[in-house]
Amino acid sequence: MSDHEENNQESKMPRSGKIYEPSDDNKKEIGSKAYWAGFKLWIMLIVVGVILWFFEMGIDPNEFPTLFSIVSSTNSYIHGALNWIVWLVEPNFETFGSWLYEVTKETGFADEIIWALTGLIGLFLLGLVPYVFYPMYYPWAKSQIALNHHCDSCGKDWTVYWTGEQELYDVGKSYTNTTETEQEFLGDRERTVDKQQEYTDRYFNYEFLCKHCGQVEYRQGVESSLSNETVTARSNWQKKS
Repeated sequence: MSDHEENNQESKMPRSGKIYEPSDDNKKEIGSKAYWAGFKLWIMLIVVGVILWFFEMGIDPNEFPTLFSIVSSTNSYIHGALNWIVWLVEPNFETFGSWLYEVTKETGFADEIIWALTGLIGLFLLGLVPYVFYPMYYPWAKSQIALNHHCDSCGKDWTVYWTGEQELYDVGKSYTNTTETEQEFLGDRERTVDKQQEYTDRYFNYEFLCKHCGQVEYRQGVESSLSNETVTARSNWQKKS
């Protein structure tokens, strides 16, 4: 092996101790994933809290003491979390409302203005609430995104990127029947149309190159498409009842 080949091979070897961090685009993707995970949890807490509250109201504690105790305890935790989040913004809402009333009371529409602006600010704050769960979901989101940027050859993250090369290695097709009701303009007749939809899945090998060790890896991916629908059968016209 020549000196040039040896040096080239050594330059591709992983350097121990080097830490790779996500790029700015990766960080945006991680942040977005963490935010929407927190948003889903926030909505789920609200839904579960409302359901359990109604459930608790409908349970007879004398007839079902164990079930009532479980639901009541769960409610206390969920409502405690919701109340804590509301407590963070409620004092600010009261201060803002008092200030806004003093500013707008001479217009004669102070209450309407306060309700409108409070509603808009409430929607804005509702969108900020998921950031309460952001620290909890960020490490998970980072590990998920890192899977797309992990080099199996040298074991480093944030070093793999797609070169733009892909190779088609398989094509699969599937069909799904759907039913559609068509109605005449005057609305006195209708018919059922059976239609067939063709789904085509194209399986590719994508080429990725590691910026760190220079190794090429191939990863599989699927691109799906839905072809035009084809009518396969039609029923006779029927009078509407």
